[in-house]
Amino acid sequence: MEQRQNPRPARGRRVRFVDTAPHDYSRSRPDVHPLQRDLDSAHWRAERLQGTVDELARQRSDLLINRTKLCKTLHNYKWQINRLEGLLELREKEFKTEFKKSYETISSFEAQVSSLQKQLQSKNKEIDQIQLLRKQENDLMTAKLESEKQKVQESAVLQNDLQQKLKMMEQQLLQKDKEILDLQSNNHDLSHKLTEVSAEFQSDSVQTKYNALQEKFTEEMALNNRAVRHQRTVVEERRKWRSFSCK
Repeated sequence: MEQRQNPRPARGRRVRFVDTAPHDYSRSRPDVHPLQRDLDSAHWRAERLQGTVDELARQRSDLLINRTKLCKTLHNYKWQINRLEGLLELREKEFKTEFKKSYETISSFEAQVSSLQKQLQSKNKEIDQIQLLRKQENDLMTAKLESEKQKVQESAVLQNDLQQKLKMMEQQLLQKDKEILDLQSNNHDLSHKLTEVSAEFQSDSVQTKYNALQEKFTEEMALNNRAVRHQRTVVEERRKWRSFSCK
């Protein structure tokens, strides 16, 4: 870098090289010697050349100043470009990192969506199958209901007979309930009697007799219990049959 010179104020004109001849002294001053005229012409041309040199020097100084400014501007531009390139490279790395994360997130989300869609399709198939089965069951139950209604309508003539039979069965059930109560009362009496007999026969001499009575009592109790269970079974079966007939 060349050393800066003190700039001169800019002038609004360009250097012009004028090749005109010096003033002809031979006409205005005929007494001047030709050598003097040549010397004056040389001085005049030297002044003209010095003006041209000064103007060129000034322009060179201006060019140097502009060059320095341009160099600084260029250096500043290079610095800014390097800074922007660094920021761009950093931003590109961040963008790649964010893009990778976003791509992984989107891929995971798409996988979840695909899995949920498959589950939804499976559930829809299950629902369709369940609805089909329910429709088939409803159709079957409707057909059975219609059949039962038809049977009920056809059996309306037998309804009176069934009512009579039900009344008779109710009377029989009441009778059986009374018999069960009587058997339970007998069991209670026998139990009370066994307690009294046990209190009377506490000595070793009557142990054999006590054992015989106890065995007899046990057999009677077993018979009564079997009869009660049988009567209860019969009553329950008749009640179930009655409930089914009423339906």
